[in-house]
Amino acid sequence: MALAKDLAEGVFYRPVAGERGYGGTRFMPLHFVLHAGLIKLTGSIVFSGYLLTVFCGGLLLWGAFVFLRKLGFGHTLALICTVLVFAGGAVQYALTTIRGDLLPAALNLWGLALCLQDRSGASRDRSTSGNQGNNGNRGQSARRKLIVTNILPAALLFGLAFLAKFTTLIGFGAACISLFFTGRKKEAYTLFSLTIAVFILGIAAIYFASSGTAWDAFSSCATGGSVIFNPLRMFFRGITQDPVGLMIVGLAAAGLFCLKGREWLELPVIAFVLTAVGAALLFLSPGTDYNHLIDLEIISVLFALLIIGSRRVSVRYGVSLLFIVVIMASAHVIMVRPRRDQAREQAVAAVSGINRSGDKVLLIEDASLAILGGQNVYLLDAFALRLVRKKRADVERDFMDKLETGYFAAILLSHDIDNPEHNADEFYRTNHMGAGFVDKLRATYRRSRQYAESYIYVPKR
Repeated sequence: MALAKDLAEGVFYRPVAGERGYGGTRFMPLHFVLHAGLIKLTGSIVFSGYLLTVFCGGLLLWGAFVFLRKLGFGHTLALICTVLVFAGGAVQYALTTIRGDLLPAALNLWGLALCLQDRSGASRDRSTSGNQGNNGNRGQSARRKLIVTNILPAALLFGLAFLAKFTTLIGFGAACISLFFTGRKKEAYTLFSLTIAVFILGIAAIYFASSGTAWDAFSSCATGGSVIFNPLRMFFRGITQDPVGLMIVGLAAAGLFCLKGREWLELPVIAFVLTAVGAALLFLSPGTDYNHLIDLEIISVLFALLIIGSRRVSVRYGVSLLFIVVIMASAHVIMVRPRRDQAREQAVAAVSGINRSGDKVLLIEDASLAILGGQNVYLLDAFALRLVRKKRADVERDFMDKLETGYFAAILLSHDIDNPEHNADEFYRTNHMGAGFVDKLRATYRRSRQYAESYIYVPKR
């Protein structure tokens, strides 16, 4: 929301440090550009954000339906099974928040669906005749039509998905690999070259539109800043934050044992394997959260449906099992979400009460709380600030000086730095804010009050 608010006010990627406060981000622009446009139309940050979330959810459902139809599912069964893409807890959380995760997931799924070999009789016959080297006009015409109607739009969608989120490159890679090794080499080359062209044009547009500030942000923050050498981190994060989603991934992984021979080259299979590997690598970064399981949960459901649809598992029992998983995930979200919402409402009320006049500078760890509380967003991204401080000595000096002099009228944090159970020293050193923050805060600020899971600190003098 903070990036969209900035853009609605005329700032596209704020500098990492400046008059508006601290910038720095790992987010690509497509989602917040659309959000900013809706803010201009509706005048409301929250309403426009949820409107965009609903649109992205609908786009995801439509993409899943097309994907299943191309796998050979009938209309009715495809419609019924489409809702299963919402099975994972990460996906359901994304549907109830204003985040930029659903849009790239939907665009990525559409790109995969367009590259998928159509299993309907007529389409399969045309594709086979083209792939086997039919030199007749009919075969060549069918191939050219396929490139125009499927590959060209897929390249655009993969490019847009990348401009919404870095990690959607995995779907693009899976599509190219599958096309190449299943004999559709011309389509693979076309998809690769056109998508790369969209990438280049998009990155150039971002650079020039932001006057280079986007590059400063990405160069400081894009890699996450450090690596945790724990290959099981994704598993442990999934267990604590999205256990049902992890169950879906496990069910899909079991389906790998049903594959034989060239079935390993099918697009859903390659997409599932690469997405699982990619997610595991992403979780080596300390800033990776459960939202990065969204793509994996979606492709896991679709891959599981592929196994069920190919009759390796009873359709009745397989689909029933997946629906049970959906119910379990929904129950988990329904039980956890109200507690989080209540704590968040209290935090927003606290933010509003601190600075009713609006003339104070507040350092708020969660930028969305600042927006909902009607305050200026001085800190865009607490995780990014840690990375920027490590790479920019001027930002490091500026930030520490402001803490030293009590520049911030109040600091709102999600962890209590005086409670050993919160492990705040480790959290703020390795995740948010950066090294030295807690020590300086203890020296120059004191805790004023607590609202649910939010802790307010004010200068000692």
